Amino acid sequence: LDLGRPWNLWRPLTTWNPDSVMFVVAWCVTVYSIVLFAELSGMIFEKFGWLRAMRIQRACTMPLVVVGVVLSIVHQSSLGGLYLVMENKLHALWYSNYLPLLFLISAVAVGLAMITVESRLSGRVFGHHLSGRILSELGAAQLVMLLLYGVVRLTDLAARGALDEIFRMTQESWLFLVEFGVGVILPAVLLASARRRRNM
Repeated sequence: LDLGRPWNLWRPLTTWNPDSVMFVVAWCVTVYSIVLFAELSGMIFEKFGWLRAMRIQRACTMPLVVVGVVLSIVHQSSLGGLYLVMENKLHALWYSNYLPLLFLISAVAVGLAMITVESRLSGRVFGHHLSGRILSELGAAQLVMLLLYGVVRLTDLAARGALDEIFRMTQESWLFLVEFGVGVILPAVLLASARRRRNM
């Protein structure tokens, strides 16, 4: 849909171009969708009473989870790699050879945050809540990922000599300050307190 020709979605599956980053992204999304369907198919089998299929699916759950995690990692880093071909189109504050790594680290941080949000929402709907200990551990892991992201991001800017771009007070520098302040510093400060992390 993004490319404007959804009827050509099947083409990366039959026309191979492993030198293209979009080819890698298309394959990751396709295979990941299949893996997700296989992971969730147990509920369909249970609904229809297909016990043998349900047992087979349950036996395959752990390998499917491992494949899903690997595909997620490849997908997130290849999305970052997509921007590596646009050096002249990205501002110095955002272009980096470490974009695949930065995409991956930020995806892990956001994933941990989404687990917390989804647990809270499902707790409201179904009446079960995560324990304070689990919430605290999720928050601590998210804090580590946010700090790692912040350190890698600022170190990369310094290494490329682009750190002074933050303080030029241009539209890009303001957007960077908002992104970094709201997306990294504010949540890191909130998650730094163990008491706050346990608070539902």
